[in-house]
Amino acid sequence: MIIGTKKYFFLLAYSLFAIYFLLFAYRLSLITVHRMTVEVIDHTADIGFRITADSAEEIFREGAFAMFGILVEEKGRGSEEIVGLDIKDETGENLFLRWFNEILYLFQVKHLILKEIKNIQLKDRSLKARLIMVKDTDVKTGLEIKSATYHGLKLEEKDGKWTGEVIFDV
Repeated sequence: MIIGTKKYFFLLAYSLFAIYFLLFAYRLSLITVHRMTVEVIDHTADIGFRITADSAEEIFREGAFAMFGILVEEKGRGSEEIVGLDIKDETGENLFLRWFNEILYLFQVKHLILKEIKNIQLKDRSLKARLIMVKDTDVKTGLEIKSATYHGLKLEEKDGKWTGEVIFDV
């Protein structure tokens, strides 16, 4: 049976996307993310994380490193830049979402790659952080993230453990 050209092209493109996603998910599972648990959330045409840690600050920290594990395939090689973030919002979940989108903006527009997070302070619906980032316009990029979304967004504390979940539109 001969498959029509359009159907063949579609099947080939879909198969390549599926293989790329599986390889990407495998590569992501090999990322060392300090002492926390970071689990990839399977979501149709998007990608997400479930992060478990001892504090909300650790959730924010490890989420940022996990996101950069998706965005870039190598460490940046340019000059270092210290970036201060001061974010305020009505809920912890909104703060969590804005955190990802602010850092994503630094990557997409200013070509800054996260190297280190020096300090994160969460207090009364506000976040202050000092990031060390590397300016690199030639870094090999991974999967393109458009934004963090409200879909499935969660940040909660239960029995002394924090859990954060975020889905990214890719």
